[in-house]
Amino acid sequence: MLATAADVCRKSIPGDFISAAEIELRVDDPLGAPARESSLPVHKLLFFSLKKSGFAKMPSVLSTLPKEYGYVIATGTISYFMLQYMVLKVVMARKKYKIKYPIMYSEDQPVFNCVQRVHANTLESYPSFLFFLLTSGLRYPRAATGCGMLWILSRFLYSIGYSTGNPEKRHYGAFGFFPFAGLVGMTIKMTGGHLGWWSCC
Repeated sequence: MLATAADVCRKSIPGDFISAAEIELRVDDPLGAPARESSLPVHKLLFFSLKKSGFAKMPSVLSTLPKEYGYVIATGTISYFMLQYMVLKVVMARKKYKIKYPIMYSEDQPVFNCVQRVHANTLESYPSFLFFLLTSGLRYPRAATGCGMLWILSRFLYSIGYSTGNPEKRHYGAFGFFPFAGLVGMTIKMTGGHLGWWSCC
């Protein structure tokens, strides 16, 4: 049996480091033998208590997700490398056009400004993209993955076109609006269904 609060507090805990403290447990022998003293670290006591209560047998978070959610995670990972590609392009453009930090835009190097703008524009929408991708993927993992990959492709084409120095060529990636809107729509649909506003999902 676990010790009472009084038994646990019999040995003082040094400072504020409760995880490093040793506490005493009084273990009663079910056969009537005299009680014996034992000493366990706090973290072991907590583990045994949780294990006994069944908490350790609870399913992990990943086990509750759809199997296809792995594709969603992979899409988010690919988007990270897309962003690093744009960072590398800016670094190379700084060296080529001799633009020193912390100057963000040049007054006489329009091509550098276009490369810098590619990265900045992507950063503006990237947090929202990740949120809608990971959220909609909980209910629609395959559709979210498809939309996410299309958006990433549009960003690559946007980067290639804009980095030429001709701002008009940034429209190569204009179709990225549609997969992004798809992610938003799926998130809204899932939200309404979860809250009971409609029963379509």
